Amino acid sequence: MHSSLNPSLYVAIVLYESWSFDPSYTPLFDECIVLLRADNDEQARARAGQHSREYDTCFNNATGREIPGS
Repeated sequence: MHSSLNPSLYVAIVLYESWSFDPSYTPLFDECIVLLRADNDEQARARAGQHSREYDTCFNNATGREIPGS
């Protein structure tokens, strides 16, 4: 992939949601604002997508249930 000497700056707003199969679970949301350098809109979208996949996580809540977030 060719990269120009002066790539443009882009801002990506990524919204993450945690979820559970437990019907009593209330989802949690996290908004992340990311500053990206990219040569074009397509490359910026790809980099934002890569960032969001790297942020995917999973944690155990206070009752020990696994809560994935993506």
